[in-house]
Amino acid sequence: MTHAGVSDLSGEENLVVSLVDAGLAVQRAIEKALLGLELSFAQQRLLAFLLHAERPLKPTTLSFLLIQATHSVSGLLNRLEDRGLVTRLRDHQDRRIVWVNLTPEGRALAEESSALVQKILASCEAHVSPLDRARMASNVTHVRDSAFQLGGVSVAKWADAKNLIRHRQDEQAKGNR
Repeated sequence: MTHAGVSDLSGEENLVVSLVDAGLAVQRAIEKALLGLELSFAQQRLLAFLLHAERPLKPTTLSFLLIQATHSVSGLLNRLEDRGLVTRLRDHQDRRIVWVNLTPEGRALAEESSALVQKILASCEAHVSPLDRARMASNVTHVRDSAFQLGGVSVAKWADAKNLIRHRQDEQAKGNR
């Protein structure tokens, strides 16, 4: 049997195929929900990363976070900029550096779309206990990191980019206590 590019699973469920299928199913549910906001899945993720960072980010940082080539991110930024959702500004000290920031309209749409995505994710996770979620997240992280290495994605650079977002979320959580 051939499934998602994997041949002869011998009738047993394959972990990675299940993860890919689950990811695609969740992505499809999110894409369907985003239709009304006229956002693609990638556009929403980019807006969400900017929202959670709460500071401008470089396109190269966004490309690591989105796990996409820089030229693909440029296309996303062009479309979002055309809609007035993001701005790109040159750094005053080093004109080679470009910073991407949300406009007020982009922030509002990022908040709305992020709330929509969170509802879908919560619904998908509802039947999994918190303990099993933590175990699964840990195990999936190992699979993801292996796939990054096989695909030539720098785990360290991706983690550095992700920590920009995570650090800000940790600060917000402490402020809400």
